[in-house]
Amino acid sequence: MTVFLVNRVTATPAEVTLDLSGAQLTGIIECVTVGGTDLDARNTPDGPDHAAPHPNGTAHRVGAGVRLTLPPASWTMLRMRTTEATP
Repeated sequence: MTVFLVNRVTATPAEVTLDLSGAQLTGIIECVTVGGTDLDARNTPDGPDHAAPHPNGTAHRVGAGVRLTLPPASWTMLRMRTTEATP
């Protein structure tokens, strides 16, 4: 399962908790973030990594879900391994 999250607020991070009670979370595969407070940042030949994805190590399991922090003005991709929950 892959979830994309956006924090449009430029001044503060966002704490997010995803409720995955409809699925059995078996692991977090990857969590990467692109963004920052410089909304005009862009990649150039002299600075090819200004707007590059970097690991977001805040994602962790909480009960039947995942909690993570989205930095200000950022886009985050969270990839998780899940199986269907049994009724």
